[in-house]
Amino acid sequence: MKFFSNFFRAMTLALVLHLTTERAGAQTNGLFAAPSSSSIDISNSVTYTIDFTNDTTVDDNDVWVTNTFSGAVPVTFVTYSTTSGSVSNTTNSFTFFLGTVPFNTIEQMTLTVEPLALGNLTDTIVANSLISTNTLQSTNVVIQVTTTNQSDLGVTMSGFPSIAYTNDWVTYDLDVTNAGPAAATDVILTNNFPTNGVELISVSPTNQIYQTVASNLIFNLGTVPAGGVANLQITVMPTNAGVFAFSAFVGTTNQLDLDTNSSSFTTNLTVTNFIPATLSTTLTSAQTFDRITQREEQIITLMNTGANPIPSGRVIVTGLTPTNWLANAVGTNNGNPYVVYGTSLTNGGSVNLTLQFYPAYTPFTFTTSQLSPVAIYQPDMSLPATGISSSNINIFIMTNVSGLHLIGFHAVTNRLYAITYNDNLATTNWLVAQPPFFVSANEGFWVDYGPPETIRNSPSGRMYRVYMYPQTP
Repeated sequence: MKFFSNFFRAMTLALVLHLTTERAGAQTNGLFAAPSSSSIDISNSVTYTIDFTNDTTVDDNDVWVTNTFSGAVPVTFVTYSTTSGSVSNTTNSFTFFLGTVPFNTIEQMTLTVEPLALGNLTDTIVANSLISTNTLQSTNVVIQVTTTNQSDLGVTMSGFPSIAYTNDWVTYDLDVTNAGPAAATDVILTNNFPTNGVELISVSPTNQIYQTVASNLIFNLGTVPAGGVANLQITVMPTNAGVFAFSAFVGTTNQLDLDTNSSSFTTNLTVTNFIPATLSTTLTSAQTFDRITQREEQIITLMNTGANPIPSGRVIVTGLTPTNWLANAVGTNNGNPYVVYGTSLTNGGSVNLTLQFYPAYTPFTFTTSQLSPVAIYQPDMSLPATGISSSNINIFIMTNVSGLHLIGFHAVTNRLYAITYNDNLATTNWLVAQPPFFVSANEGFWVDYGPPETIRNSPSGRMYRVYMYPQTP
């Protein structure tokens, strides 16, 4: 039994095909084809051994044998050998012209090729002669072409807002992944964005070397290990309203990509102008130092003095320096931070907004002229659809301090967190407080100061949840 098991295994691995064609009078010829391996690396070659046998009692005249490869996996011809005759080849086929093959003899040929792509290399071998009434043709000989030096690169772009406004600084993520099985070397990432109407502000990490060619940013990421991720953050400023196309492509100069479908990504950024409106701002309080947040605070009043309600409001703060930067800003416009009041404001209506500054520890000069209120469409106040994990069970304190809710929670250090809130548990309308915040210790604290972080001052029945953003690669 062991002999037969080994015999059939050897026959299977060799993919040997032995066919004969029979004619009247028992005049027969045989065709035998065997590849050197049933599976090869793309960097190697495969040799086919082909035997044409004249089993008749007379010489077989005008014999020729043709190897034809399917176009799915192209090949390059390396070498051949034959005991007699001549050869010719085209792009995907190779023909041996054997001439006369004496009766009861075997004519042997070899053909070595190198596959140029991954996949199934399919070879059909055909023999023709004057003796045989039928063409001797093998069934398909299939060899799997693989590579031990292969990777599966992918690229995604994320972080684009649903709507941006003219001169907003838009930061988006470029994530390059490698699903393996091997490390990808000399990885090149190309990011295309329109140069007409979009300005490049910065690239992070700042030590990442890149080239700018026309409207392309070209990054040499070096080696991305199997299962690894390379992350870049690009900040741009659209200076015009319109729809702008962004795209990215990743590849490597010395390896094959197993799946090129994930190697490119495209998306659009919609940019609009601010909504026409008449808004005003005033300073409502003197600056005070908050010992909980370690920030200087300034309350301002945003008022809609126009004739129509607005969907939402934004206050851009100018004239700041790194020593008194706006800590609760949700974005930057033309280099200036801003806060957002995330709900509608009726005509004649007003709302108090608490501005928080750091790292100032004492009051600094601040005037109404530094405030630029504009009307915008209502922003998306929900959490991202994927990648956010709830850590609600880690809340260890929720108390009232001077009429404000204080939330304390256990945290993973150096991660980004968000607070969601709901004033009516009968609904599923949980809103995310603005902006998310970074926690550098194993405990985090957050105070609900009301607008602009939340859309109204915190009522006694407000409920909270804590969420953790994904780890930045």
